[in-house]
Amino acid sequence: MSYEVTASNLVKIGLEGDVSDHGGTQFGVDHASLPLHLAIYATRQDIRCIIPVCNSATVSVSCMNCGLLGISERALMAGKISYSNPDEDICLDPTSKILFVRGQGLLAFGQNIEEAFHYAYHVAKACEIQV
Repeated sequence: MSYEVTASNLVKIGLEGDVSDHGGTQFGVDHASLPLHLAIYATRQDIRCIIPVCNSATVSVSCMNCGLLGISERALMAGKISYSNPDEDICLDPTSKILFVRGQGLLAFGQNIEEAFHYAYHVAKACEIQV
């Protein structure tokens, strides 16, 4: 549950990729996606939290040429959405809170956990509606 997330149980990683605090988790860091996350943090200083969402609906929409369609209220809540191919440089709009990585799902951004979770939850639901 989201109320169980606290600063003391989060993994802290510096902009160079070094883990400064493992928090209260026994799980490791996903080193495969770390370069993408670090590039986003370096590019957008307003982003303090990234939440990856890779369920079947978000991966399906990330594979569609049309991307996320504005066919639901939840989709319209997303605002400006960016799209990127995993093997290319990131094309991230300066105001976007959502990045679809083609074939992999989405990343939701926020200035804090609450904002990132808001976008992750609502856009994931929009993907379910679309699919």
